[in-house]
Amino acid sequence: MSIRSLFAVSLVVGMFCSAGCTKSDKAGGEAAPEPRAAAEGKAAPGQTPAGERAAAPSGGGDLDAAKALLEAFLRPGADHAALTKQLEPTTDDYKAVFKDDAAGKLESHYKKMWSDPNAAISPKEGQTQLLLYSATTEEIAAGQGDGPNFPGGYKKAVEAMKPGVRWVRFKFVKPGETLGMAFDGLTRVNGKWRFFPKPWRGLEGS
Repeated sequence: MSIRSLFAVSLVVGMFCSAGCTKSDKAGGEAAPEPRAAAEGKAAPGQTPAGERAAAPSGGGDLDAAKALLEAFLRPGADHAALTKQLEPTTDDYKAVFKDDAAGKLESHYKKMWSDPNAAISPKEGQTQLLLYSATTEEIAAGQGDGPNFPGGYKKAVEAMKPGVRWVRFKFVKPGETLGMAFDGLTRVNGKWRFFPKPWRGLEGS
């Protein structure tokens, strides 16, 4: 693989993986300590993490459905790129979860990521467990519920999010651990699961 290809892959992983990634991953940097609620969120395969709660009727998808979706990424031989591609939002999806100006800006921001064949949500070797955290736009803004378990950039991003949207943050971790490959920005919109990782990055300068 050429140096240019390695750099491109690094950029894609950096865009996908949020705070909480392991030190060795290509997103770089040593993971910051997790909030208390996150540290108590350990779960065995198929079990519900301690801090989990049911989704609000306003939408965004329930956590059982999110768990079923994400456990597919943990199966041996899973095609991570194909599974990830199924989460690509449409123009209508952007408009459904983000305010007008932000929707167009974020769609342009993510275009390069979604056109990259290497773009994939993927666990590292030995990461066989899934942790889930769920919060509405309002909970993230107020620092309530699982809101504090989302990356700090969400404090800016919520200004561009429509109210009532339930967001999911998730991690692939080794058994008994709370740090691993961490991702955010998953929500169910227009009847399908969609992925908007690190939305604040696409809003910088707005």
